[in-house]
Amino acid sequence: MLNLSLTPLIIQVPRANVKRWLYGVVKNIAGSQQAGISIKVVDMMLSNKYLFITISIIVLVCSCSKPENNDAQVMYPLSATREISDLDSYISELSLIPLWNDSLAISGVSKIIPVDSTLLLLSGGVLYHCNYSNADRVDIQRIGNIGRGPGEYLTLKDFALSLSEDEVICLDISGDILRYSLETKELVGKIQTSAPTGTASGIFPLAGDRIAVYVPNPLDTEMTKPDIVFYSLWIFDYKGEELSKELKWTDLNVMTSFSIPVSVSSGGYYILSPESSSPSLVYKNGELSGTLFLDFGSHTLPPRYAFRKNTNPWNSLGDIFASDYFKLTSSVFVLPDAYFFRAFGKRSSSWNFLVPFNGSKGIRWCSIPKLTPPISAIGMDGDCVFFSYDDYGLNDDEKDPLKKVVLERFGKPAATDGSFLIKAKFVLDKKHN
Repeated sequence: MLNLSLTPLIIQVPRANVKRWLYGVVKNIAGSQQAGISIKVVDMMLSNKYLFITISIIVLVCSCSKPENNDAQVMYPLSATREISDLDSYISELSLIPLWNDSLAISGVSKIIPVDSTLLLLSGGVLYHCNYSNADRVDIQRIGNIGRGPGEYLTLKDFALSLSEDEVICLDISGDILRYSLETKELVGKIQTSAPTGTASGIFPLAGDRIAVYVPNPLDTEMTKPDIVFYSLWIFDYKGEELSKELKWTDLNVMTSFSIPVSVSSGGYYILSPESSSPSLVYKNGELSGTLFLDFGSHTLPPRYAFRKNTNPWNSLGDIFASDYFKLTSSVFVLPDAYFFRAFGKRSSSWNFLVPFNGSKGIRWCSIPKLTPPISAIGMDGDCVFFSYDDYGLNDDEKDPLKKVVLERFGKPAATDGSFLIKAKFVLDKKHN
């Protein structure tokens, strides 16, 4: 579904951005083995003024729409949104979901996948099932057992639903895959894989009874080798046989505890969050649907920025987070009418973006708590976004716009209360544009 309106969202399309976008399109058509030919084709196309104008219009038309039919999209989040500090008029529905009962309390939820009126949650490497339909009592059940025995795990890195949505597939720290029945919560089977222990971080289902394991980075000792060839997407069947490796690694992918390597959206969307200099890969119903590149203009983290000192790239982590560049883009959710995502900006500040598909102006807001982690988007359901809410303080140094709205509408939770989830529905209408 393409957005056919030419709006002030993207009036000027930088030639370099068009070239990067077009090169990706041509390379996809020609094949990765014809990269050199693709570059020549792009240069020839851009040398024709009228063809360049046509291409620019195509970029304008396709830059912000739902990812369908192998679209190669470019979005300009800074020009597509306005910065706001008051979210109250942009939130039409808001609710709090407690994460405790008489016998169990959880916090630090890093990812959510909704299942009907219930939630699957990953917290501290442990998977839980949460039924919050009863307002008087939240039912929380742990899935799987902790340990080293058969069917047990020490830490889960990520989880997803099977395409049939009757199983939960989980990636443990060893790189193996655990399968649990969604109905009984019992172990169905374990798939031993060749995925790297420790560095494998994400998982999602693929069509044809396949499972993809996302490995953002090679080992630290391998990254600085000039001739390294590494692929970040490892494809397995349900027997654990390695079928293929895809998505050639080119740059450091900065992963932290605030990052979701594979974002899940309603409608069968799974979106990978690669390094900041590359587009996100969009999968729908187990098939590659397209790519989405978030172009922050001069504030886009340059390619290979972490390698500029010719040392271990992790040594540049402090410089990366202190810089004005946007990085660590994750929680990329496809809402019915907009994209939602978050990224870290200047001085490690956390920014949330809401960019409509129809070309109207979206919003962005900053969360800069000095003492606690920011309120983090960890999942979505239909037209709502879920956020973690582990800290209830509000002072002059912590003016998180979303936290302010929650406190204004619900008040400050009692000291005995545990953590919450925030469920928010955002609205962007004519009165805001």
